[in-house]
Amino acid sequence: MIERGVIRNEKRARQLRNVSGLRYAGNITPADIDAIIDFGGRAFPIVELKLEGYELSVGQRRLIEAQVSRLIKGGAAAIGIFAWHDAFDPAVAIDVANAKVQETYDGNLWVGFKGLITVRYQIDWFLRSNGLEHYIE
Repeated sequence: MIERGVIRNEKRARQLRNVSGLRYAGNITPADIDAIIDFGGRAFPIVELKLEGYELSVGQRRLIEAQVSRLIKGGAAAIGIFAWHDAFDPAVAIDVANAKVQETYDGNLWVGFKGLITVRYQIDWFLRSNGLEHYIE
């Protein structure tokens, strides 16, 4: 049995994607989001990671805000999570669960955490606060 959440084909995961042919109206291009988890259609944390010291682009911030807001308007719980990782060596896997949360978006505003909590802690809190603690292992 394949372990869930583990990269199955490392060569394919490292393969670059050229999206330059998907430019629209001069400056609309695809965004890259690192993770989204679907908890039974009821809750959706959206995670974007950056190397420590780097910030979200304006486009990524807008995309996270729009998706979280749309999910909430549709009746689901949603949160955007922006976190830093410290895997400076590209050959080292990023431990997403232990990445340090910089900010979260709750559908109304961004709240700063400045690395005081991990992505796993934030998602566990999010699930508990929405009555979905049964998903936590």
